[in-house]
Amino acid sequence: MEQKIVAMSFQQYLLLAGLLGIGIVLSLGFDWILRKWLLRLWKLHDQGKLRRQGFRKQTIPLVFFVVGLILVSSLPMGEKWRLVFQRLLIVGIGYEATVLLSRVLEILFREYWYHKASDRDAKFHEGFVKSLWGILQLFLWVIACFIVLDNIGIKVTAILAGLGIGGIAVAFASQSILADLFAFISIFLDKPFEVGDFLVIDADTKGTVEYIGLRSTRIRSLSGEMLIVSNRDLTAVKLHNYRHMERRRVVLRFGVLYETKVEQLKRIPEMVRSLIERIPEATFDRCHLDQLGDYSLDFECVYYVESSDFLVHMDVKHRILIELIELFRQEGIEFAYPTQVLYTYQMKK
Repeated sequence: MEQKIVAMSFQQYLLLAGLLGIGIVLSLGFDWILRKWLLRLWKLHDQGKLRRQGFRKQTIPLVFFVVGLILVSSLPMGEKWRLVFQRLLIVGIGYEATVLLSRVLEILFREYWYHKASDRDAKFHEGFVKSLWGILQLFLWVIACFIVLDNIGIKVTAILAGLGIGGIAVAFASQSILADLFAFISIFLDKPFEVGDFLVIDADTKGTVEYIGLRSTRIRSLSGEMLIVSNRDLTAVKLHNYRHMERRRVVLRFGVLYETKVEQLKRIPEMVRSLIERIPEATFDRCHLDQLGDYSLDFECVYYVESSDFLVHMDVKHRILIELIELFRQEGIEFAYPTQVLYTYQMKK
């Protein structure tokens, strides 16, 4: 004997058609309400994509699944088939609702960080939002899966107990990953550096930050190669960040011969002062005879370059050294270099 899955009358078909029509209207209305709410209340900066796509891909299937669940629960059919259809529809509702909720939360999450970030921090915040939203989205789907499993009759307590035991082993295996993740959060909150900053970590590791990820930071070195440094290492070492440097302090040392006349030695600080003050990008600080060296009289001069640009610093230094050499030659002052003087005595016979 053939078993009937669903036995429906003409009135029930009319009810089904009416519910489907109401479902279409509700889905379009729900999509319209979501778009208007997000566009007007939150004043989204990227409205074009939301206006074009909306949420119809999620709202229409979601409403149809809800209508189907109502029909399956009310139509006369075998309990076995009713249970099968109900579970399938609950899975569909859970999937579409999670996708819809994920899209709305992602839009709000990105908008919050978009308005929070300045133009200088835009690249860093984009990488941060992308990484952090991936983690939040994973947690959202895990919670949604547990809710769906619970609603279709599967006991999740045993699953959670198994995950608790396995989680201990996973935690031990992922200590380094978690350390890098917490280091990333520390970098975001404390902001010791950002995308575009020039960092000096040690003599061999220096360059411009191009990307800050969950586990590592990418630095473009001066020679062109990409350096990959873990976030944990970056938060554990002393960094030199040159972005906040408004002016550069430069110490210039040079030595002159011991044979230089005292009058010339007295004039050297004033000569250096006048030379540096002629350069618009430099500010003179001091110049003194610093010490009596092994083979030279050593001067120490300090000046400031009113720019953080390394190229400007080198241009100023180049000009100062060239003009200093020219000036000393005009004055008859010679720079010292390592020499040894050997005195010999002739024994009298």
